[in-house]
Order: sequence, then C-alpha cells, then structure tokens
Amino acid sequence: MTNGTPEAISGSRRRELESLHLLESTSEIHEAVSRIAATFGNVHSVIPIALANGDGAEEYAFTINFENTLDAMTAARELKGFLYGFSALVVKIKKKSYAQA
Repeated sequence: MTNGTPEAISGSRRRELESLHLLESTSEIHEAVSRIAATFGNVHSVIPIALANGDGAEEYAFTINFENTLDAMTAARELKGFLYGFSALVVKIKKKSYAQA
C-alpha cells in the first residue's frame, strides 16, 4: 500500500483488521494478522490466544512481537491494540457469530 495519505493507509489497515472476524478459520485470521503486522515493520512472531469474556462471547487475540519499538507503538495506535512491554502488541478480534434458529 504505497498510494494514498498516511491517514488513509492507517484507516484501511484498521478496517482490514476489524473485518477479519468474517474469515472462516483461525489459521486464515492468523495469516491475515501476520500480513497486516508486517506492513508496520519486521515481525518476530504472531502468537494466537483464545479468549472468552464474561458474557461467553469468544474473541481471538494475537500477540505481535515486533523487532522495533517504534513499529509496535505505531501499530498499537493505528490498530487500537495495546502494548505489552516495549515491542509486543496485543490485538483482539471478535469471533464470527451465527444467529440461532
């Protein structure tokens, strides 16, 4: 994504992350999170974490370990994630829900 303003690029990455709940499998979501993270800089690892909140709704969470602290800070700001230490970022994605018949 080299075209567009920094704000447009930032918004498109955030929208892409927010739409990942539409994917069918955890592995597809993991690959997409890895790809999005790599647009911010060098990534050491992307580690999936399964979560369930108090309401029973399940979410995906990923710890993204960046090589550079500034890349992690930029990603945290743009993706609305939170920093864990200096160069790790945690992002959450709600799992796809199906209506009960």
